[in-house]
Amino acid sequence: VAGGTTVLVRGATLHDGVGGGGEHGAFCQFAGLDVVGASFDGEGVVRCVTPAAAASAGAGAVAVVLVYGDAVVSARTAFVYHAPLSVLRVEPPFGVLSGGTRVRVVGAGFVTSVALSVRVGAHALVVAEVLSPTVLECTTPGVSEAGMLSVELSANDQDFSSDEVLFEYQVAMRVDDAAPSRGPSVGGSSVVLSGAGFSARSAALGYTYARFNTTRVPAVRVSASELRCVAPEHAAGLVRVEVTQNDQQYTASGVRFEYEDVS
Repeated sequence: VAGGTTVLVRGATLHDGVGGGGEHGAFCQFAGLDVVGASFDGEGVVRCVTPAAAASAGAGAVAVVLVYGDAVVSARTAFVYHAPLSVLRVEPPFGVLSGGTRVRVVGAGFVTSVALSVRVGAHALVVAEVLSPTVLECTTPGVSEAGMLSVELSANDQDFSSDEVLFEYQVAMRVDDAAPSRGPSVGGSSVVLSGAGFSARSAALGYTYARFNTTRVPAVRVSASELRCVAPEHAAGLVRVEVTQNDQQYTASGVRFEYEDVS
């Protein structure tokens, strides 16, 4: 509704060379709004920039008319103004470099019938699944470097929100060792996980967990190379121990912990 969208009007009979009016003798009119100048962008194509929607009308469809010379041509399709899109927060607020993090974006202005795109930093757009007027989900693209990038939304892949809510791509994380490497099947062993890439921010926000096979437990960060957790109860045998920093994507380091029956 703020206007400023560059629109291409296409038609077989549109051509340059008409005198009078506009930048190149043409105007676009969005019904009930200001008339704006238009320029020819090649045979059959006219370019114009939308004016702001009327404050009283707000979001909604408007008819588009092209005026050049003595000709007045009505577009066959309407132009739709939508309410501003905004991003309030993203959950989880971090993910892995390879992408694939399923992110929930909480904001405003979403319409379930309108396809929205998400841009993370300057990277390729991904399609969003709009769940409600305030919630959508998307899957992050992969990137080459760790860092904080803004998450912005668009309904036309041209005009984006500008809230600068940040998503963090984290350095690669790994687990090298679990000490002790064995404990009773009733659980309760205090286990130190050594490795690399453990994030202070993830731990502070409560997203860091260790998983013993399929059972996850909270992990406490001691340093970038050490986590501590308490082994859960499990049947006797070897289990894999992996770590997540977004409560979603886990390492694949292959570290083992052995549960033993206690007589």
